[in-house]
Amino acid sequence: MARTTERTDQELIVTGRFSPEGVPTAPSGFEVPARRRLSLRWPTRPSTTVAVLLLAALSLLILDMRGGNTAWLRDLGTRLGGSAQVWADERLGPVLDQPIRRVDVSELEGELEQLRAERLRLRTENDVLAEQLAGASDPVSPAGLAGVGELKQTRVVAADTRATHAGVFTIALGSQDGVTDDMAVLADSGLIGRTTEVGPVSSQVQLLTDAASGVSVRDPRTGERGIIRGTGGGLRLTLVDPFAEIAAGQTLVTVGSAQNRPYPAGLPVGDVAELLGVPGDLNREALVEPAVDFSVLDSVAVLIPAGAVR
Repeated sequence: MARTTERTDQELIVTGRFSPEGVPTAPSGFEVPARRRLSLRWPTRPSTTVAVLLLAALSLLILDMRGGNTAWLRDLGTRLGGSAQVWADERLGPVLDQPIRRVDVSELEGELEQLRAERLRLRTENDVLAEQLAGASDPVSPAGLAGVGELKQTRVVAADTRATHAGVFTIALGSQDGVTDDMAVLADSGLIGRTTEVGPVSSQVQLLTDAASGVSVRDPRTGERGIIRGTGGGLRLTLVDPFAEIAAGQTLVTVGSAQNRPYPAGLPVGDVAELLGVPGDLNREALVEPAVDFSVLDSVAVLIPAGAVR
């Protein structure tokens, strides 16, 4: 029997049924089908998963209704659920604790309007600063008006005596000389006033000190602006900005009019003599000493703007 077995083994080795190491092999020309791999994965189809979960839930429900011992199952669920909760709290807690801020469209629109208003304010301030820088030059003397227009010298021929401080006198230039209404009248030291009523050979001049007179002025040092009005015998300044920085002794000059009528820019009007009130007053004012001594006027000049019709 043993011999038969030994022969059989040798035959198997010769025929290729066993390898020399004793491992069975397939004969030549014969293929051993590969073993199927066992899959340990859970079913992936949703319908199968749902069916399994429903079956498990139904079984637990029946077991609980019949009074079966489900304490071990509840304890297992508590342990698994508690572990999952601890893991979720450690991993997701910092994320869930972050405050959630809902964006309100009306809030964004309000912020946009504020930014637009701020941009407009900055643009306006920039324009004002540029204008102040361009106009912050020294006061212009009558001799420096050659490019603005023609100065025609004349004399004062009469003063209005119908009132103590009428603020009006007559000069010996009229329409025949190219004079029209609203032309500046100057002395060597600064602005006197403007022409009002013009005849063929003479014209009336309204002085700055006249109670009906007014002229826009600025401080060439700071650019602050105001309006100077006559008081019948002097000048009073009303500041546009009640918080404006202005000092006594500062010279005020004309802002300038369109086409230099009645006044070109930069003509000396007067010096700040006394500040009235405190910064912030609604109508902050100052007394101004005129640049011209109106009591000794004799010779004056009329500025005929360049391009004026004669």
